[in-house]
Amino acid sequence: MLNLHNQHQWKELLEISEGQIRKTPDWLTPYLFSGIANANLGNKEAAIERLTLVKDEAAGNPDYGEAERYLDRFNSDKPEPDTGERLNVHSSPARRRVALIFT
Repeated sequence: MLNLHNQHQWKELLEISEGQIRKTPDWLTPYLFSGIANANLGNKEAAIERLTLVKDEAAGNPDYGEAERYLDRFNSDKPEPDTGERLNVHSSPARRRVALIFT
């Protein structure tokens, strides 16, 4: 998932994320990636739904802070949420786990 995110392959990221949600519904990371993919594909309502779930369930966990940043962009009516930023797999334990599992 991380590689797909970093390569901006949003359709593929959405498919993989949704598959992971079905397999492991208690794992927040695929919900985050699904929300990001939906945002970048223009599926605003689906993105907000997924990202809000992540924000609420993560309870301030900085590993999932990107959900809040995307939601803030939606709320401020800024242009498309894709800034071209790459997730840093070294920035958090959750992201390192994602990188190890899906690379």
